[in-house]
Amino acid sequence: MIMIEPRYSFNLALVARTMKNFGYSDLCLVRPKEGVVKQAKIYSARAASLLNITRVFPRLPDALEGVDLKVGTSAKLGRRSRFREFIRPEELAHISTQFDKTGLVLGRESSGLTNEELAMMDLNTRIATDPSYPTLNVAISAAIILYELSKALELQPRDYELAQPLQIEGFLRAYCRLLDAFGFTRRRVDTSKKAFGSLIKKASPSSKEIGLLASNTRKMGSIYLEKMKNK
Repeated sequence: MIMIEPRYSFNLALVARTMKNFGYSDLCLVRPKEGVVKQAKIYSARAASLLNITRVFPRLPDALEGVDLKVGTSAKLGRRSRFREFIRPEELAHISTQFDKTGLVLGRESSGLTNEELAMMDLNTRIATDPSYPTLNVAISAAIILYELSKALELQPRDYELAQPLQIEGFLRAYCRLLDAFGFTRRRVDTSKKAFGSLIKKASPSSKEIGLLASNTRKMGSIYLEKMKNK
């Protein structure tokens, strides 16, 4: 769980208690208000031990390092990003079981996540609420999402080996090189990589499947470049 610039000790305490309720213990804070962790311990009851091991980061990318699936939370349904898509918490719960380390990012209490921060995410989730008042308290959002994640852990274990993050990244590099070979602009390549990467993480492919895709993509690139040389 990653909280961006938490300011209110009571909200932080409730998030910590909720995490403790559902068996989660890795809480990261990005630029928290000075003294907010110490104050939150007053309200955190048995979750004070979780706050004692909370990690603090100066930037969101630092907190996301090592995370396999980066998930943003937002009440906004803006269309500035052509490929931004919000999934329901229950959908997220199913997808997250396919990854070793999921990072759930909670926005600022006053303004949520910026468009730039949402763009850093692999997926974004939104809790359905009444349109006349869509914004939920950050601790309530955390409770709903963690409840869904906990339910998903009770599913039957998978019977195949999932593609590892390095395998997925390797395939995406091969895909981008193929687009480069076809003359796509750098902006188009980057946008396509983001969209395709999000699609792959939703699909939760096996190691064999992603390996076959990567192999075929590299082969297509080699064949195309060879044909271009012989023209």
